[in-house]
Amino acid sequence: MTAPESPLTGVLLELQDRLMELRDLLREEQTCIGQRDVEALQPLLERKNHLLQDVETLDARRRTTLREAGHEDSRQGMKACLTGFPDTERLNAAWTGILSLLRECQALNESNGSIIHQSMALNERLLNALRGGSADEAAAYGPEGTRAGPRGSRNLGKA
Repeated sequence: MTAPESPLTGVLLELQDRLMELRDLLREEQTCIGQRDVEALQPLLERKNHLLQDVETLDARRRTTLREAGHEDSRQGMKACLTGFPDTERLNAAWTGILSLLRECQALNESNGSIIHQSMALNERLLNALRGGSADEAAAYGPEGTRAGPRGSRNLGKA
């Protein structure tokens, strides 16, 4: 007869699965951003929001289970809780995997944000050039807080 699994086992394994899905989705998102494939990006963003909700729900369950087992909601509490169950090795491996996946997802998300920011800056420079200013000229704001056109701008026509 085998020892029963801890209440955390299912939560941690499911959390690890969702984080792997999120990591893969963030990689796919990065490809779409790089290719400027807006049509493919929209469904990814919807899936990403659902996955993030799942991750939050699972983490809340993990925290509740941790407190119910009599441990504080901290790294030390999690470590102490993991050593108190018969499936300690499996739980430690899952928790280590979760922490690694969280770091990887954070790095991918930050990278995606940076790519978007750089793309927006490039678009701004291109728009400035099309408006007749320097491509590197930053948009300025007037005394009322409204955006002033670039110096030397000219009307390129009306649609």
